[in-house]
Amino acid sequence: MRSRQSSMSSELSILKNPFIRLMENAHLFFPGIERIVAVYYDRVKKDILSVCVHPRIDPGHVEEVFLNENKPLIQKSRVNKSPTAWLTREELSYDLKAVENRQVDIFDEQHKTVLVLRFPNKYDGLQDIMFLYLQESMSMFGMNLTSRSLSTDYKSIIGYLLYHFVLTFTRTSEADASAAQTVADSTKSIISALMQSNEELNRTRQYYGQSLVDLCENYLEELQSGSGRRYRLHESAIEKIRKYSGEIKYLKTIIKNAVIFAGYLEQDEEPGLLYIHDFHLNAETYIPESRKEEPSTYPEDRYTKTIYLLDRLETAAKEVVMLKKKLTGKNVGELCDRPITAAAITDALGKHRKKIIDLFEKYPDKWEIIRNDFKPVKNLAGKF
Repeated sequence: MRSRQSSMSSELSILKNPFIRLMENAHLFFPGIERIVAVYYDRVKKDILSVCVHPRIDPGHVEEVFLNENKPLIQKSRVNKSPTAWLTREELSYDLKAVENRQVDIFDEQHKTVLVLRFPNKYDGLQDIMFLYLQESMSMFGMNLTSRSLSTDYKSIIGYLLYHFVLTFTRTSEADASAAQTVADSTKSIISALMQSNEELNRTRQYYGQSLVDLCENYLEELQSGSGRRYRLHESAIEKIRKYSGEIKYLKTIIKNAVIFAGYLEQDEEPGLLYIHDFHLNAETYIPESRKEEPSTYPEDRYTKTIYLLDRLETAAKEVVMLKKKLTGKNVGELCDRPITAAAITDALGKHRKKIIDLFEKYPDKWEIIRNDFKPVKNLAGKF
């Protein structure tokens, strides 16, 4: 029977076969034993396996033993349910390792130094077997016992203690492995459910994002009707719309303002296809208040009315530009959400002039049309 080194050390210890775990630590549990051989049924490989260890010579090193033609004899011996037995090496019905080439009296008890331990295997109903090769003296159990031989009484005690030790160790290991497997299975189940939820969430986000794009394209079709131009979403705008996290009710206004802004930037070009890019879309205004950053360090109530006035005028100015009308106080006032006269615009701007200047300095990128092209505002800003 041949043997070779096994590659068992890479496996997680708690998930190893109990006999493997025991053999790897045999030099700690059985330091004086010459050799230990285990034969057991492996439920994973669904076959009989055998391993061997030499605790004194090579501690911790477990070898796999090839059973070959001995497998039928071993399988037959696994039927015997006797928990312990003492045999000479010549009494073994199959060769587990090289047998010593000397004649012994098989009836001489002192030569029965192989302790055979059998443990029920719950997976195939037969017995797993351990062979422990001891010395003929008691020296391995203590210095004071060197001169004593393994008598029948000692063997009964040793067999009883080792049997229950191995039984306890293997059962505890099986319980630990079972608990570890339960945790592993539960963890895999949680991970699988989480991955499935993430996949479903990603699909939902994709569907939702595409729905927003479709909605915006419908808004563009409405806006281009009668305008003499065709509006299309650029890929950059589509990507931005897919990631839009504001309220849907604001999308129409965002698209409308984007069209006005894009038309304003290209007002000198010939009518035709107008692409809406990501920078035309101003979604920041419509982010829920709880997610906005504070617009400034000023007290909010001090500038609220001024901001509202500028927003009204900017929105109306965008519509004036889109309609290709002159950017006058009259035209802007007529297109405000609540129409206002040119004189009233001038009066309101005069009352808020200091705050308007403060806001223009604070937000140089806001209210671009009225600050650059609307004379009442330009004139106001020019006084400071």
